[in-house]
Amino acid sequence: MSLAKISRPRVRKVLQRKRLFRLLDETRACQATWVCGPGGSGKTTFIAGYIEENQLPCLWYQVDEGDSDIAAFFYYLGVAGKELAREKKDLPLLTPEYALGISTFTRRFFEELFDRLEKPGVVVLDNYQDAPTECLLHEVVRNALQVIPEGINLFLLSRTEPPPILARAMASNLLAEIGWPALRLQPQETRDLVRLLSRTPPSEAVINSLHKKVDGWLAGLLLVLKRAETEAMDTASFTRFTAREVFDYFTSEIFDKADKETQVFLLSTSVLPTISATMAQKLTGSENAEQILDRIRQNHWFTERYPGREIRYQYHPLFRQYLQNRAAQTFTGGHMKRLKEAAARLLEAEGQIEPAIELFFESGHPHEVVLLILSQAQMLVIQGRSQTLELWLRRLPEEVFYEHPYAVYWLSVCRHRLDPDEGRELFEKAFSLFGEQGDTAGICLSLCGILDSITFAWNSFKPLDQWIPKLTQLSRKYEALPSLEVQGRLSAIALFSLTFRQPDHPEFKTWEKRGQAILQENIPGDIKLRVIATRTWHRLFSGNLAEAGHFIEMYRELVQSPNIPPYLLLALKNLQAFYHFLGNNSEACSKMVAEALDLASATGI
Repeated sequence: MSLAKISRPRVRKVLQRKRLFRLLDETRACQATWVCGPGGSGKTTFIAGYIEENQLPCLWYQVDEGDSDIAAFFYYLGVAGKELAREKKDLPLLTPEYALGISTFTRRFFEELFDRLEKPGVVVLDNYQDAPTECLLHEVVRNALQVIPEGINLFLLSRTEPPPILARAMASNLLAEIGWPALRLQPQETRDLVRLLSRTPPSEAVINSLHKKVDGWLAGLLLVLKRAETEAMDTASFTRFTAREVFDYFTSEIFDKADKETQVFLLSTSVLPTISATMAQKLTGSENAEQILDRIRQNHWFTERYPGREIRYQYHPLFRQYLQNRAAQTFTGGHMKRLKEAAARLLEAEGQIEPAIELFFESGHPHEVVLLILSQAQMLVIQGRSQTLELWLRRLPEEVFYEHPYAVYWLSVCRHRLDPDEGRELFEKAFSLFGEQGDTAGICLSLCGILDSITFAWNSFKPLDQWIPKLTQLSRKYEALPSLEVQGRLSAIALFSLTFRQPDHPEFKTWEKRGQAILQENIPGDIKLRVIATRTWHRLFSGNLAEAGHFIEMYRELVQSPNIPPYLLLALKNLQAFYHFLGNNSEACSKMVAEALDLASATGI
């Protein structure tokens, strides 16, 4: 992940727009403010300047298309929240069990996030226009507005008007708006900015003419001033262009006057989402990378700078798009592919996996990208970002996808909680592919997925009969399995499947002994808890309440950790309720049921 996504840009030498600062002071009476204007209207600079002027604690977040996977949004926002918090406790991850209660999860998440921020403080969602029209982020923001406490403000920066889903928030004065009419430069602001940035300020008449021509558009004024440094300019021609065309026109004029090394540098580095001097030097071969980046920023070439262990730079989206269009016209197709491949490798080496994967796709390297995706698959699932993983896997060419059984396996993992039948079909395909390759670990994991999909669907356990014999076959290879985690997962699902379908199976005791041994090992807690829970159910169904109570106590001791996921606590309360029910203790049973329902309601599970 690039730290620029969750870092506030440094404010460069710009005009402090006190008029807008006063306006923002007024809108902060509402929980949130929507700041909208065209690209280059100074939204980011205005808000960053206001935060710096008032020394406000700030969480800054750049929205992008990847936030269409709402679990990714919560994950990265949680990373940012953890960085700011006095305590380093993780914020909750949007894992599949919350899928039907996202509004509740959202409120709980933001309550925890806002509680961590110093007050008064602000949260900024920049580039909000990059969120796809049809995505859950808009609903999440609407729900977040309901829980913003006094002393915290949310600023949303966008090139577009608020989406319709936020209309009620505006009507209820939860959300104020500072729009393009307010962001436009006033005549005096244009005069002050021209005098601040011009080595030789033009006459009052020329400044007035410029103000009318750019119509208060900050980027247009900066571009005009940049060109005016090298030649006289006929402002009358300015009327022929739209704002976007003006940007492209003047940017090209500036670009054409740059030296050849700088031109190649700009075109080449435009493939990177953020740039460090080290990365730029490796990508372009230029020994002057740091000086060029610094000069670009000092010359106000629409480039932001972000602090960190190594300073990073980021081109303004309009500037970057111009450079990318120019690069496509300048470089050959082969050169562009090699450039993107080289950039992808640099990003991968720095741990910026998502942009690296995108560039590997664009450079036509599916075999590279599938290996990179698979290296991240387990972590993405843990983070709840299955939608992102699924989208990547589905972009792979079919022949590459089926060449890698683990690609099929991880797509199965993405799907089986949403559609158990589809997940089961994919797990069965992975099982077959792993069998052809003789991959015992893959065979075991796929069988676990098949059995889990059948039990998770909770409609008929009869299909287990087809697959339980496979457990017997794998039982002979158990000791040779490559990891304790694979052994643990297989033991847990074997016990569960046998308990709910064939509790008198002759190998039940064998699997139970293996499960007992797993409890002594250093493996993920959820596997241990599943083994204990299954042994508890077996004793409950057998009428052995004494042993069931013993296992429940073991379970309870393991879930004392403050970071334990709520669904594991719900599983405990479910066991306790059934235990008390069978023990004819209706009062204790009702108490457990009520606690479970309250926990489910509070967490969104």
